[in-house]
Amino acid sequence: MQASALNHRDLFLRQHLYPAVSFDVPLLADGYGIVTSVGSSASKSWIGKAVILTPGRGWKSDPVGPESAGGYKILGGTSTIPLGTLQEVLVVEESEVEEAPAHLTPAQAAALPLTGLTGWRAL
Repeated sequence: MQASALNHRDLFLRQHLYPAVSFDVPLLADGYGIVTSVGSSASKSWIGKAVILTPGRGWKSDPVGPESAGGYKILGGTSTIPLGTLQEVLVVEESEVEEAPAHLTPAQAAALPLTGLTGWRAL
C-alpha cells in the first residue's frame, strides 16, 4: 500500500456510530498500491501495476441491494472483513482490485474507491 484515504465513515467508526467496530482490524477502506506478487491462480500481468482496491464486498450488480446473504460489507475497522488499507501489505483476491487511473496521483487514486462507489450506488 502506498496511499490510503480518509472517509467520513472512518470518523463514524471512531465515534462508535458504525456497526461491528473492531480495534483488531486495520482502519480505512480506500487505498492505492503496487502489486508486488500474485498467487498461482492470478494473472502475472498484475505484477508491477498500480491498483485501487474495491472497498465493498457482497454487492456486485443487483440494483436493488446486496446479493450476499451476509449483506454488504466494507473494508477497514470492522469485524465483518478483517482487512483495512492502513497497513503496508495487503492480500486480496484478484477480483478485488482495479487498475488505478494513470492520470491520478497515488493520493487522488486512493480517495476514489469508496466515494466513487457511494456516488455510483446513489444513482
